[in-house]
Amino acid sequence: MRVFLFTFWFLPDNRTAVNRIKYFKKKFVEAEIDLHLIYCDDSLPQSHQNNLFYKIPHVHFFYKFSRFLLKKQWFTFYKIVHFFYIISRKRDVYDFYRNYRAIEAQKATSYHKNDVVITSAPPYSALNIGYYLKRKYGVKWIIDYRDPWTLGYSTLGYSNLADKLRKLIQRKEELKFLESADQIITVSDSLRKMFPEKFQHKIHVISNGANTDEMDFSKINSRPECFSIVYAGTMHSQQLEDIYFFDVVRKFIFEEKIKPENFKIHFVGSADSTELKSEISKHHLEEFVNCTSRVELPVLYDFMYDASMFLHLKYSERDKIITSKQYDYLALQKPILLAETDNGDLEESILNNNAGYVCKNKDELYYTLHQEYYKFINNKDVRIYRDDNFINQISRNYASSKLMELLYGESISQSKLEKDIDLKFTNVKWN
Repeated sequence: MRVFLFTFWFLPDNRTAVNRIKYFKKKFVEAEIDLHLIYCDDSLPQSHQNNLFYKIPHVHFFYKFSRFLLKKQWFTFYKIVHFFYIISRKRDVYDFYRNYRAIEAQKATSYHKNDVVITSAPPYSALNIGYYLKRKYGVKWIIDYRDPWTLGYSTLGYSNLADKLRKLIQRKEELKFLESADQIITVSDSLRKMFPEKFQHKIHVISNGANTDEMDFSKINSRPECFSIVYAGTMHSQQLEDIYFFDVVRKFIFEEKIKPENFKIHFVGSADSTELKSEISKHHLEEFVNCTSRVELPVLYDFMYDASMFLHLKYSERDKIITSKQYDYLALQKPILLAETDNGDLEESILNNNAGYVCKNKDELYYTLHQEYYKFINNKDVRIYRDDNFINQISRNYASSKLMELLYGESISQSKLEKDIDLKFTNVKWN
């Protein structure tokens, strides 16, 4: 029995797709499963760990041109080129099926019916590979949706018209892949419900989770020396549409006569957002706001250990996005601020976990800032203390153990997976 795990990125940086794969890989290695990890990226040399990690170079012109445009931050031109490629080729520039076929021939790779293929990548990049291997070799195929494709919420980064055209072009392909797959994984129950009823019997929820292996909980500062609000990760343009967060922050700072050394907002990983920089400049908040490029997890967590609050900005009208940063926020145990409610998954998670504040208007946001800031002024403990069981339940380790349960068709405890045992696939229930 072998597992072939396909992903697009396998980089040593703080990227949700990479972190998900890293923890999946850890669980497979612990269970001594014959794992082959195949990834597609041209920024790293090929790894030679046990000869089981294959890097596939992505060589076609449109992919390299798209990467060039992104590096230059020419986002509008990138979107035009990207969309033109989808329309003309009916595949995404990140689809590495052809690249895989070339390396498959070179390595003379063979597959068997009891092999398991998992495609865990942006769905448009690897599903063609899973479909091909399923059809040719009869392997067991699991689709791991980290993000939805055409059946979920509107794609971040595209206009509504462009998104509708993309779905019109690609929907037929997605339904073909769903029909062929043996099992399907998505990250939330809300997204699961968006799939057609005929596929519900083979859809499973394996959530994202906190990267607890990289966290040092002893460093959590319950009484920070500066009042700081931390936003972790990418800032999408849709999050800054019709937003009142910066209006309220500016008003609060002005009315309370707050000095920059006592109040900071850190957007860690959002430096590429021109829209964010524009908002900061428009509200004259340069002295109070810090924007950084994408950083490694230890650097991100240093910001978060000393935070007073964690920030969410809703994704426009999308109510079914449960971003992976929510799990890190929960694990690092400071109040979470959803500055304007999404009326959806983020609100539900914050309220169900008693994890912070969901604001419905400017007055509520102002009051929340005032309440938390004066906790800082009065040197009060701001940590929301969680027990080990809570942390485990929201961890990527726990989420990865759910994948193992899916593979084996039974409930497998954390301690059992850590023992040196010969695990068999005799109880797998495939369609």
